[in-house]
Amino acid sequence: MNATLVARACIALALLLIVLGGAVSGHGAVALFSVFLGGLWLINTFLSWYSWSTFSFLGLLICAALLSVWQAEWWALSATIFLVSAWDFDAFSARLKEHHKIEHGIEKAHLRQIGLIALVGFILGSIPLVWRFSLALSGALLLAIILIIVLVLSLRTGGRTAG
Repeated sequence: MNATLVARACIALALLLIVLGGAVSGHGAVALFSVFLGGLWLINTFLSWYSWSTFSFLGLLICAALLSVWQAEWWALSATIFLVSAWDFDAFSARLKEHHKIEHGIEKAHLRQIGLIALVGFILGSIPLVWRFSLALSGALLLAIILIIVLVLSLRTGGRTAG
């Protein structure tokens, strides 16, 4: 499995979701701007201009955020998951091109890891979209502290098992 090919597929899917979400919410200008940015990013994957890829990623991320403001939350969530996955795979393929000897199976392992993270991110991101509730500031701060602790612990564990 080629990481660049997966990145291109994720870019195309994210672009499709942003364009459809913009069309559904009645904001065609954002859809056209996202087509420009997505096309630029796809071209950059062929030409290996990675600095422009980051610019395109950030622009498309802003377009996805605008979708959530315009009540197209599911489109925005799905597009964001694909955007972050595409950005990761694009950067991963750039790092792989720097090395002459690539360990067999490293791309498949990375694909599995990002797939699991994307699934968990989609599930966690869909909870507030399905279940509407109010949360006091103290509860939100406590939840944020707990999530940061879990993130730090998982990164430490991942660093020990990966090396």
